[in-house]
Amino acid sequence: MPRFNTTIYRKWVKFMTNAVNRISTGISNLDSLISGGLPDKTITLLSGSPGCGKTLFALNFLMDGVAKNEKCCYISFSEDRDELLRACSGISRLKDAAKYLDKNLIFQKIDLEELTLAKFMQTLMIYPHIDRLVVDNINKLLLFSDSDKDTGIW
Repeated sequence: MPRFNTTIYRKWVKFMTNAVNRISTGISNLDSLISGGLPDKTITLLSGSPGCGKTLFALNFLMDGVAKNEKCCYISFSEDRDELLRACSGISRLKDAAKYLDKNLIFQKIDLEELTLAKFMQTLMIYPHIDRLVVDNINKLLLFSDSDKDTGIW
């Protein structure tokens, strides 16, 4: 069996780190751990148990974009605008969220009972040119799917 070549691996990691544009998470210590942020133009799944901070992380990610004058959208299947603003009010970095609403920050709640793919796409079309998008909570979509084929799980 061939030996693992650490020199080639380090060169590959360096190449990949430099080859991919990164978007800041808004948390500088995390950005330094993950080579400068999340990879640009990709989908990142954030997973964790209830109450571990996924929503606050996502809101922080969007507020970092707002601070850079990016258009940011938070689509929620559970929290409405007031609930998200309440979550923001307890964190100093997020307290200004309300003043950016409907400018370059959008909070949109979609009721799962009324959700179809067409309605979801219509919601996205309302907000063209979004730089950062958060969809919370993907697990809720799985609960309302009719079959494994709907979710891509085989």
